[in-house]
Amino acid sequence: MNFDYSDFIDYNKHAFKNIDHYVDYLLLLAKKKKKNILAKNFVFIGIIVWEPWCLNDEHKTFYKDVLNSFAKKGINTILILDSCYEHIDTTEYNTEIIFIPYFLWLHHFLIFNKKMNAVSTTWKQDSDKFLALTGKSFRFNRIRLIWLLHQKGLLDKAIWSLFVTEGTKSKAKTHIPELSDVEFDAWIKLYNNNPDDAKMLMQKDSSHYIGVPYNVDLFDNSLFRVISETTFSSTSKTPFITEKTYHTIFNKLPFIMAGDRGSLKWLKQQGFKTFEEYLPVPNYDDIIDENERLNAVLENCKFWCGNMMHKENIAQDVEHNFQTALNLAHDTTEKLNHIMIDLGNPNVNPEQYLVNMGWLHIQI
Repeated sequence: MNFDYSDFIDYNKHAFKNIDHYVDYLLLLAKKKKKNILAKNFVFIGIIVWEPWCLNDEHKTFYKDVLNSFAKKGINTILILDSCYEHIDTTEYNTEIIFIPYFLWLHHFLIFNKKMNAVSTTWKQDSDKFLALTGKSFRFNRIRLIWLLHQKGLLDKAIWSLFVTEGTKSKAKTHIPELSDVEFDAWIKLYNNNPDDAKMLMQKDSSHYIGVPYNVDLFDNSLFRVISETTFSSTSKTPFITEKTYHTIFNKLPFIMAGDRGSLKWLKQQGFKTFEEYLPVPNYDDIIDENERLNAVLENCKFWCGNMMHKENIAQDVEHNFQTALNLAHDTTEKLNHIMIDLGNPNVNPEQYLVNMGWLHIQI
C-alpha cells in the first residue's frame, strides 16, 4: 500500500444517484491514482477533524451510509475523528474508529517538526498585559468578550485582536445590543486590531486562519491568556478544543477559558492543569447560562490583572502543561504509527494523511 493518494471530496447529492454511486466515484479516483482497491491491504481512511458538527443528527446518516457502502464492496475503512466526537456511539459506524486530539497533534507537528514558529520558553510573571486573540470575531465569546473588556476598563491591559469586516458586521452586532448601528460602527472603527499581523483569509461573511505563523513576542510579553475558543456552547457533550488552547500551552502561559462548558473538566481528564483554583470564580467553567459564564470569565480576568497570587505554583502548572502536551503529541503519533504497522506499511507517517489540505501550503 503506497500512501500517496488523498483527496478532499465534497458530496453533492445532485451529482450522484445515491451513496453507492458516490462511493463508486471515490474508488474510481483511487484507481486513477493506480491504487489496487482489490488488494487486501487497501484501506480507505476517512478523516473528520476540522468542525465539531459533522456527526450531528443532520449529517451522521450520510457518513454511516458511506461506510456501509464501502463495507458492502469489501473495502476496509478507518475513520479518524477529533476528540470532540468522543461521546458518539461508535457502534453505529461500520468501521474502525480512531479518536485523536487533532489540533494538538497538528500544531505540535507544524511548530516543532516543520519549524513554522518559535515558542516562548519562559512565562513572564511580571508582565502587565494579558492576551485576548479572537479570530472570527463575530462569535459571541469573542466580539462580546472584547466589548466587555472595554466596558470594564480592562482593554488597556490586553493585547487583543478584533477582525470585524463589512461581511461579518451584522452578525457581530447581534452580540452587542447595547449599541446602536452608528455606535457599533464607530466602536469597531476604533477597536479593530491585528497586533500580530495574522494573515487572515477574509471571506465575504467569514474569515479563516490556521493559527500559524503567529508572533511569539505576544506570548513572551503576556501574563496570561483568555482563550476565546471556537465554540461557546453549554450543551456540547465533548468540548471542541483547538490550536488556540494548545498554542497557549506550547507557549507556556496560564489561561482562562472562554469556550464550551466543561472545557476545563475535559482538559483535566487529559492530564492538564487548568488554574481555576487560583481564581475568584473557580467554577466558571460549569456555568450553564452563557452570559453569566462570560461575565465570570471577565471577573477572573480582572482579578488576575491586579491580584495574581501563587505564581510559583502557577509556574509549575505551566511547565507541567507543556510537558503533558509534548507527551500527548508523541503518544498520538505512536498510536497512528501502529495503525500503519498493523496495515502492513510502517513507512507511512501520520502527516501523509493528516496534513493533506492544499491551503495549508505545507510540503511534507
